[in-house]
Amino acid sequence: MIPLGIKSEINLINKFPIKTGISRLQLENFRNHSKIDMEISSPLVALVGANGAGKTSILEAISIFSNGKGIRNTSFKEMLKVNSKNFIVKIEIDDESRLKSYIVNTYEQSVNKRRLIINDKEFNKISLLRNSLILLWISPAMERIFNNSPSYRRLFLDRIVLAFDYKHSERLNAFDKLLKERTKILKTSFNEYEWLEKVEDSLAKYSVAIAAARLDVVSRVSDFFDNPVASFPKGEIIFKDSVENLLQDRPALEVENILKERHCSERKVDAIIGGSASGCHRTDFLVINKSKNNLSAASCSSGEQKSLLLSIILSSSRAIYKYLGKSPVLLLDEVYSHLDESRRVSLASELYDLNMQAWMTGTEEEHFKKFKDNYYIHNLSK
Repeated sequence: MIPLGIKSEINLINKFPIKTGISRLQLENFRNHSKIDMEISSPLVALVGANGAGKTSILEAISIFSNGKGIRNTSFKEMLKVNSKNFIVKIEIDDESRLKSYIVNTYEQSVNKRRLIINDKEFNKISLLRNSLILLWISPAMERIFNNSPSYRRLFLDRIVLAFDYKHSERLNAFDKLLKERTKILKTSFNEYEWLEKVEDSLAKYSVAIAAARLDVVSRVSDFFDNPVASFPKGEIIFKDSVENLLQDRPALEVENILKERHCSERKVDAIIGGSASGCHRTDFLVINKSKNNLSAASCSSGEQKSLLLSIILSSSRAIYKYLGKSPVLLLDEVYSHLDESRRVSLASELYDLNMQAWMTGTEEEHFKKFKDNYYIHNLSK
């Protein structure tokens, strides 16, 4: 359900599918890879090799074509191969309804600058790739988000929201900038009440817009999370003491006023501790495993947590396919760890059904032969 007073910015498309995938990947001086050139002929790509062979680095190279810092959440400088001054990542994207797209992502250490080139033209906004490439991923570091801090869960959720709505990143950045401005005012110009009120008004508006986008996407994903892929757990996402909870039964304007009142009353405390005690940056949520008597995901086994995480990603992929008319490209790092045989087969079947391209990593080539004959294996140990 979309909150009262909020319009969704997601455009619904009724004609699909649009089949999108990477048909070629080239790397130079990226992490431990001097040069890689892969031509992909299958929607299912298995990167196989021993630990340290650079499997995750290939996924990371693809992930930098999304908003943010990629699958490892590190700086571009850290992605450089040792003793190199720049890296280059090139991809070719095939789309049934379009010609090939050629996209280049480069980083120059000397100027600390990233360049994005699409079909020989340079652009400064990664969001321009939205029509060609939507990315979702899971890494081993994400497998314990249910037991980690709320910031990890927010980051996970916001990446999914970004797949639906690229403007979500702009709102998050604007909110963060305003929060820092308010903190500075509170510490250096506490009596500038008019200035504070203006900043807090903007903070409240951005909080509501960000929370509304999260609610909207969770509603779309929940339709599928409640009817999951065979063998995967059924679940529910429940916001906990957050702005999103206020928006579920109040108009947006009323919630904005509540937040402004809180900001005003919390100024003295916020001046001491920094930041703000209220706002969308405090959002947290629970994931409930409905297939295990509504047990909290945080109390589930490692295997169940991994399955719940995959269930959310697959549900998000199905929702994206329904509402945006195309499937995302999935990056699944060490996807088979903790998954039993039935879930491996179900995962393969779902990827086929959604016409999704998935890049997966693993140490054993045998694991990926469950994907019938339609797979491409790149063995980094050979």
